Amino acid sequence: MDRPVFITTIPKAGTYFMAALLRELGLRDLRRHVYPDLYHDYGQTFYKDGSRALPKEVKRPIEAFASDAGPGGFAVGHVHCGERERAALSGCRVVYLVRELREAIVSAMRFEAYTGRDTRDWTRLEDPRERLLGYLEHHDAVIHRARHMADWRWHADLTLDFRELRRPAVVGRLIGWLGAPARDAKAAIQAASGQDTLTRVPPDGLGYWSDDAEAWFVREGGPGLNESLGYDDELARGAIRRAQPAEHSR
Repeated sequence: MDRPVFITTIPKAGTYFMAALLRELGLRDLRRHVYPDLYHDYGQTFYKDGSRALPKEVKRPIEAFASDAGPGGFAVGHVHCGERERAALSGCRVVYLVRELREAIVSAMRFEAYTGRDTRDWTRLEDPRERLLGYLEHHDAVIHRARHMADWRWHADLTLDFRELRRPAVVGRLIGWLGAPARDAKAAIQAASGQDTLTRVPPDGLGYWSDDAEAWFVREGGPGLNESLGYDDELARGAIRRAQPAEHSR
């Protein structure tokens, strides 16, 4: 609790679950999503409604974050790993969250469709694989941001995988590293898991990935990006293949 904490994340890598977890650990949430020259203020809206609500936009540079937050305060963002961003956050504990990129892309697609942020025809396609391909025609935020954020792996104070956020042993060590007042990691995880968060959508076990989606992923440099984030891409490819229902294979 000696410094501000900044959470920088690949999209759909647990941004707001991490925020819920840090609140349970006793840190102070500024309820900001930070960009280089402004932030979105969610202080006047409930996170559970944030997927549809418009936050207040405040013009304030990222360089002001550390003084605004103070020790034990935190905020989140998908900020690039550039010289400016690294310098602005040099007085903070920077936590970098990552996720296997195919999983993150599917999660981002489901978020856009479920929340109504995108209402184009692709959101109404019945075949989940066609729906994903429709999404990929219009969106590349996960890949684009991953390209510019990959180097946080070498500059952040701590890098965590999406799945590690629900492991008591990992959260227990996080508590010690932060100097947080919470002592029961399992209870904190359970409490955070029960909260509505800004980007939470209902679970869905349907398969979305296809050979066409994989071809797009390869063209965009996804396998190399995955490896730069610390994932063995062949293992990741096999895992998402095994998750596909046989009736949707093609």
